[in-house]
Amino acid sequence: MNLQKENESLKTEIVFLKAKLDELEELVRHLHRGRFAAKSELLSHPGMTPLFEQPAAEEPVEPDDENEISVSPHKRSKKRKPLPKDLPREDHILDLPEEEQACPCCQGMMKQSHEKVSEKLHIKPAEFSVKRYIRKVYSCKACEVIKEAKMPPHPIPKSGVTPESIAHIATMKIIDGLPLHRIEQMFKRHDLDLNRDRMSRWLISIGELLKPIKEQMHRDLLAGDIFGIDETSMQVLAEENRRPDQKSFMIVQAREGPPGKSIVLYHYEKSKAARTIEPYIQGFKGAMVSDGLSVYQNLTAEYETISHGGCLAHARRKFAEAVKGKKKRMGIAKEALLIIKEVFSVEAQLKGSNNEEVAIVRAQQSRPLMDRLKELCDENINQIPAKSLTGKALSYLNGQWEYLTRFLDDPRLPAHNNYVEQRIRKFVIGRKAWLFAQSTQGAHSAATLYSLMHTARDNGLNPYQYLCDVLLRVNAGADIKSLMPYK
Repeated sequence: MNLQKENESLKTEIVFLKAKLDELEELVRHLHRGRFAAKSELLSHPGMTPLFEQPAAEEPVEPDDENEISVSPHKRSKKRKPLPKDLPREDHILDLPEEEQACPCCQGMMKQSHEKVSEKLHIKPAEFSVKRYIRKVYSCKACEVIKEAKMPPHPIPKSGVTPESIAHIATMKIIDGLPLHRIEQMFKRHDLDLNRDRMSRWLISIGELLKPIKEQMHRDLLAGDIFGIDETSMQVLAEENRRPDQKSFMIVQAREGPPGKSIVLYHYEKSKAARTIEPYIQGFKGAMVSDGLSVYQNLTAEYETISHGGCLAHARRKFAEAVKGKKKRMGIAKEALLIIKEVFSVEAQLKGSNNEEVAIVRAQQSRPLMDRLKELCDENINQIPAKSLTGKALSYLNGQWEYLTRFLDDPRLPAHNNYVEQRIRKFVIGRKAWLFAQSTQGAHSAATLYSLMHTARDNGLNPYQYLCDVLLRVNAGADIKSLMPYK
């Protein structure tokens, strides 16, 4: 009897150890792919046969003899894209020497019949110049009165650079993701001594100057009927009562509006607690989409005016990780991905449709797909180890189901929060280069510049030209609404 019990105990232990081994092998494969493989969540990539499509049947090629096969000629049909028409043109006339203009047959002088024009892009390194402001000074010796012409308005009085120069530095840092120490080295190659501390002070100054524009943008966002929200970490070295290695956050709000109406806002905060997030959604009456962070769900539960939807892309990502962790890419995770892929295909077709059309199509196509996904989850969630990647994906799907399906009942809500995540990626690219902010003042100013310049870019404006225009007009009494980076 004791041997039978011991045998059963060993069998149970073997089953447990095998499940643990499978779990650890899955984790190793996932980590290995995360380090060495492509980061895409797609199950196929260029150069490989898609998992969801059958390869086209190939016709057999019969060789002409034992060593040769016939290969059809390959023609490249793609033409080079013409250079922009608004670029200045510099003509270089190429002519035949006079002695070569004679006909080789009759020796008579040939006449020009036509011209051939070849255009080649010519790039000059950055050119620098100095603007000299010469102010006329007038005086009256009798009355001892002196008058002089005034300097034009400048966003940073007494600085040694023009607003255009500051806009150029801001564009390199905010849009191109270059840290100030690299920009400093670039200037040194042209014998210009612009150290990073000076440039940092300029950017902080214009960030504070342009803060009212960002505040108006936030009011406009809350006056709309939809936005997405998410956050990413950042580090600030000199922050009061905090260690330099403590995490702070950049909170991102955005709406993908019709052409010329998009808004992207970045907010620097020490934490992502409810008291921190609440001011950014207070007074909003509309639809909000986010990931499954509980602080967003708890906050919106207090506001009857907010319809809060979840992000199906987050659920998809967890199933994609589970598929990549499998030795054979089959099973529940792949089946879930296929269903989510169909939902996303429906959403892609609905882009630009009105709310009534969206509601009808989602009821007919998306709801049955989401029902299938729920059935798949319910059938397997108790059959799969909870700590496995597939188990974690099913647990997330089940726990967030209420929020993930709200887009079916509210046509304003997107099925995912990808637009905001893409805007976060713009910030992360820069963060990888400059690593941290020195002060909270710099972090707040960076948030303002990121907001204005990325909103301008999303609305089809040139960020550099937009910032130049704003810096030239902001101190000249321009109406703040005329300075918005959208219509």
